[in-house]
Amino acid sequence: MPDLILDIILIKTCIYKLDKDKVNGFNKYINMINFFYSLVVDSLSNVLTPIRFNKVRKGLEESVISEKIYIPQWFEDISIDYANMNKKKREKELMHVMDAIYNYYLYEAYLECKISVEKYCEEHDCCLGDVHNADKTYPDEIVW
Repeated sequence: MPDLILDIILIKTCIYKLDKDKVNGFNKYINMINFFYSLVVDSLSNVLTPIRFNKVRKGLEESVISEKIYIPQWFEDISIDYANMNKKKREKELMHVMDAIYNYYLYEAYLECKISVEKYCEEHDCCLGDVHNADKTYPDEIVW
């Protein structure tokens, strides 16, 4: 789920940057993305309590990812950690995970990750997309 939430925020941010003055009901690509967004939000409304849903929805509406400080490894680690939790723990930790996505730039661990990954990329002459945490992997099967 964290990957999906992040994707929605990234797509929304890109649309706003690329087409903020041209958003209208006739752009088929923006309409498709908005439809996808509405399907995700509707699905979330079916699995979350009303209070949690309102918090997640508000976070989706207000969050923006800045490419100037975006480090994908932070979000990848969050997603892998979340996927490796059992169902009960995922339910308990969902709001914390959402906060870590919405407010990533406020977390000291994010800043440490950013510095570490950027240093690694500089030392090994590679780009951010080439770096992954070998110690963390998605489980073979997730029980939802």
